[in-house]
Amino acid sequence: MLAGNILVVEDARTTGRQLVDMLDELGHSSRWLDSAERGLEVFSQRSFDVVLSDVYLPGMDGIDMVRRMREMDSLMSPIIMTGHDDQKTAVRALETGVRIFLRKPIQRDTLRSRLQEALQARRQETERRSLFADLLRARADLQQTVVAQHRRLTLTESYLDDLLDAAPFAIISTDREGRILTLNSTAQRLYQRSESEVLGHDVGILLRDTTEVIGDFMRCTHQRPDGSRFPVLMRQRRILDHNRQHIARLYVIEDLSEAETLRAQLLYAEQLTVLGQMAPRIAHEIKTPLQLVCGYTELAMSQLENDNLQGGMASLRSVQPAAEELTELVEQLAKLGRPQQSGVQSIDLSMETKKVLEPMQQLGLLKYCTLHTTISADVPEVLGDAAGIEQVLRNLVMNAVQAMESRDHRLLCIELKTDDRREQVYCRIQDTGSGIPAEDLERIFEPFFTTKEHGKNTGLGLPIVKSILDRCNARLRVESEVGRGTCFEIIFPANRSASTGGAETAMEDRTGG
Repeated sequence: MLAGNILVVEDARTTGRQLVDMLDELGHSSRWLDSAERGLEVFSQRSFDVVLSDVYLPGMDGIDMVRRMREMDSLMSPIIMTGHDDQKTAVRALETGVRIFLRKPIQRDTLRSRLQEALQARRQETERRSLFADLLRARADLQQTVVAQHRRLTLTESYLDDLLDAAPFAIISTDREGRILTLNSTAQRLYQRSESEVLGHDVGILLRDTTEVIGDFMRCTHQRPDGSRFPVLMRQRRILDHNRQHIARLYVIEDLSEAETLRAQLLYAEQLTVLGQMAPRIAHEIKTPLQLVCGYTELAMSQLENDNLQGGMASLRSVQPAAEELTELVEQLAKLGRPQQSGVQSIDLSMETKKVLEPMQQLGLLKYCTLHTTISADVPEVLGDAAGIEQVLRNLVMNAVQAMESRDHRLLCIELKTDDRREQVYCRIQDTGSGIPAEDLERIFEPFFTTKEHGKNTGLGLPIVKSILDRCNARLRVESEVGRGTCFEIIFPANRSASTGGAETAMEDRTGG
């Protein structure tokens, strides 16, 4: 097992100490710092094999810190720690050179595995660069001989030329003034220029448009005679003679076109994968309002056939909100992968709860459950996305109903209340279902984790609920006991700028159906 020198940058003292303790147990030397600024200061003074950093740090974040560290030492192997999945953060980290991620809370075995991966990557990169440096030194020696002897060919020189021509990199040498002396076959193919076209010309006809400096490397965009442009990674080195006099310059250029294409294809494949994984959930979300449309339409037809015009019109009017919700879901599907704009407004949770429960009762979704609702009269409004809050309530109610499918006693309790100072609103959804094992409670908000049978759930419902509530600055607490049921409690901050009505407390006990 490889052992290394590890720098831990984590602003949470408890987490930082735990990581240091685990690293010591794993046989690594380590140092813990609580800010990116201190991390950069210490990193500039000594070498570290791996930097283990949190994403969110006070001041500069972990990704910007890693980028600056890699400018100092491109061999350093970074590991980013995060508490939740964030595609934008992942893309930023990948662009900085991060290839290894750790999900909090961090387990000892996972930490050991990721550290071995990082240390192995560093060792391989060191060996690769050593091999690359050997090639540069061999080429430099050759160029010294070529310049000194007016490029008289020898058997050794011919062999090295063949070797360089077989190299996957474009290799170009110039004299001190920048006039091209040699270029290998790879360079001729890359730039689509023959040796006779460029020998003696200034190297600037090939190398231009440096866009970014990464350690000893320069990331550039070069151009061919036909105007086509392509990305490259270039390194240059001065060639010295035995008197340490500068006599020539060597350029080694790597074509990044294929790597960039593969990266774009990978990102596209990830988007398609996410879409495929979301499809069952999207279908579920579309199915519910579609059931409303079908149910109210069937009810309206029955009422109209019985000459109940008023009832039929009322049922038809109920179709419109469900149809609008279907339209919104389709629009959300079209926007999948793009940043979502929050439609924050003041929301009456009492009304939103009724809007969710009434259609479910009318369509028989709560048919075999006893529903007990307690809604206090003085519940203040909250800030949030009304459609999102409806989705949260509907998901939690349906989860509760499904959890009680195999139970004899099926009681669904929904309670809305506020605290004494009217600063918070509590929404409790409690069932008498099968309950959640204690070992699974910490994982129920992980994407694609589910306690239900295979094929009955995607494992995305609760992560979606958590995501919506996070955007509303609401907290979610869960209590569950196997065989007795589960209680989800949502705690919303009250919208203190909105006024609330003073109606009497509404209490309802009924059997669904």
